[in-house]
Amino acid sequence: MNTRFPIQETSQQTILYYVLFFVLLFLFQNCSTEVQFDKIDPPIPINKSLSSILIKDCSFNGSVISHESRVNAFLESAVPYGQLCSSQERVCNNGTLSGSFAYASCSSGSPQACLFDGKTIHHGGKIKAYLTSAVSYGQLCSSQEEERVCNNGTLSGSFAYASCSSGSPQACLFDGKTIPHGGKINAYLTSAVPYGQLCSSQERVCNNGTLSGSFAYASCNQPIANPSGCGTSHLNTFSNPPTSGLCNLGSASTVSWTTNGNHGVFNWTCGNDHCRAFSPDCPSSMTWTVGQFSCSGSNGGVTTNYFSVNNPYPGNKGSATYSCSMQGSWTGPTSATCEQNTPQRCRLPTTFIWGSCQADTNAQDTKYSHNSTYTLSDTTAGNWLGPGTGSSTWKCNNGNWTIINATCSP
Repeated sequence: MNTRFPIQETSQQTILYYVLFFVLLFLFQNCSTEVQFDKIDPPIPINKSLSSILIKDCSFNGSVISHESRVNAFLESAVPYGQLCSSQERVCNNGTLSGSFAYASCSSGSPQACLFDGKTIHHGGKIKAYLTSAVSYGQLCSSQEEERVCNNGTLSGSFAYASCSSGSPQACLFDGKTIPHGGKINAYLTSAVPYGQLCSSQERVCNNGTLSGSFAYASCNQPIANPSGCGTSHLNTFSNPPTSGLCNLGSASTVSWTTNGNHGVFNWTCGNDHCRAFSPDCPSSMTWTVGQFSCSGSNGGVTTNYFSVNNPYPGNKGSATYSCSMQGSWTGPTSATCEQNTPQRCRLPTTFIWGSCQADTNAQDTKYSHNSTYTLSDTTAGNWLGPGTGSSTWKCNNGNWTIINATCSP
């Protein structure tokens, strides 16, 4: 019975058996004594495919992958936090793996922390930030507060200050004297009253630069007795010095004109009695010019001839001293000043933030003058915090930094 084999396989096996036959024949013909053969491996079974012996396995990441076996491979060995690993199935075919992904495993990176005011904020952490570092007295920092959350190196929100403080209250000015916040003074409705009348007083309280009440005089002349020598003009108000009713007996002497705050006083004596009459009150506000600058200020509605103004930049500041005339108008000024107020300098913050870009300035209470600029870049800043890349230029504008040019790429 003939056994049939595939053509390629039969030819290879036939040749193999012919070679074996002739080798054995040669050995028997050349040996006169009994020959003992070493044990040899059994021949390849006829039914085993020779082609299967010649098929190759594959190698991947130091491991052997059998022919027609499959393995999961990855494009990268690690990906940033929040991204997914890209995988590919590779099949071994006679020593060749399909596909191209080269890594046997892939892991996701850890999330990045954030930096704020020189402190590290872990991913998912929260901090309170403020729009400004200080607010005026009476205002609340909580009205300029926001919560910022760190998300893989990027802080939500935009407020740049880690703390906020309330400013100090302002003092008040009355009769040329400074009244601290919360301080109290006694003021009077008039500077003098006729004989027999009482001075009307009022307690005024300073509250952050504003005095309660309205009485404008720091003192009030209340005659204990009506000087018998003074005439009917005594303690009255005149637009011009009185010429009649000065003395009950005799003639007036030692006549003089003085300024007492925002009104004038006409003084004279009748014998041993001191008599006086008053001009109308002068206005509580004035405007004066020094060079190219003009200032408008008030004397606070009190008995003083000193006017001042201090408007924030770009406003003006100055002061002037006047004399109240007999007709109730100011003359002067003397010792007048008026100039543009000085703009505030800008304090360099610890961190500048724009978009997803951040840079640490290593600020050491550094201040920059008005109109100064400050530039940061991922190529020049010593402490670039990222995570984006770019640059920005900031300008100091009367105490505040304003961004004038910026680029930032995630």
